[in-house]
Amino acid sequence: MHAWNSYMIWGAAQFTIAPQFVGAREELLTALRQGSVAASGRVDLQRQREDIKAIEWLDLRLVRYGSHDRFCRDEASVAYIDVRVDAEQVRAIWPALSPGQSKVRRTIAKETQAKRKLIGLILERPDVPIPKPQLRPDFPGLSERAFNKIFLEAVVEAMAPAWSAPGRRPKKRGEAPAVKPTPSKSTRR
Repeated sequence: MHAWNSYMIWGAAQFTIAPQFVGAREELLTALRQGSVAASGRVDLQRQREDIKAIEWLDLRLVRYGSHDRFCRDEASVAYIDVRVDAEQVRAIWPALSPGQSKVRRTIAKETQAKRKLIGLILERPDVPIPKPQLRPDFPGLSERAFNKIFLEAVVEAMAPAWSAPGRRPKKRGEAPAVKPTPSKSTRR
């Protein structure tokens, strides 16, 4: 039962489309309206499946209703349910990504997320930079080169020149300077 609850969607969220799929939905609807992708649907569950003409897609809009998608006309009447598109035509327009392309997309996404995180850290303390070696463990999965590139981009975007200043950071007033103990002549042999 616990596993089922994690898949259930309640409230207004069941009627919305996740933001990452909005662009894909619009591209598909455009292809359906142009007739480059064929689709079929049912007016109700008792009727046979019928082809949906391209011109009809001009008046149809997708309405999420729980786990069921419905295509409704402008007057909010349900026009089609159980809509299916031709998979071969969809694959011809939007081919699957090759493993190399998907790796590139994952890398770009990882770098973008790391850059956002770095900008957030920089904006929290624009005048008190954190040394790169201390930050580096917070970004696993990024190469040293990618981290350095993202670090510089984040500093520029956050407009925090103190983070890119070379050398050690000056000590604050009132702090005792860090002095390394030097061996005396009597202890050396």
